[in-house]
Amino acid sequence: MVFSNDCQPSRACQRPVTVNSLMCSAGRANGKYLPQRSPERETIWRSGPSRQAMPTVEADALESFARTALVEAGTLPDTAGAVASSLVDADLAGHTSHGVVRVPWYVEGVATGDVDPDAEP
Repeated sequence: MVFSNDCQPSRACQRPVTVNSLMCSAGRANGKYLPQRSPERETIWRSGPSRQAMPTVEADALESFARTALVEAGTLPDTAGAVASSLVDADLAGHTSHGVVRVPWYVEGVATGDVDPDAEP
């Protein structure tokens, strides 16, 4: 248990201090506060889309979607298939930051010339 550092351990101050909570009453009297979420952010956090269940998509359907998006962006079909397969494999391995979430990045990269659509794996 972590106590605010300006309180004597008493019943009033023996509660955990977290990033989203205020310090104990002695801290408030001194004007010392821990960071707190803004009311706007709290409302978004509580009611936003992140609180809804994520849809489940079959790996084959996800790979097909990614491959199609990459081909439509101008990537060679074989390359698009290899990239889509790797992205889905990353998702299946739990590395979602390196999965199909990157498809828009690749598509934009092809459009801006940052990604070579003719590259071979």
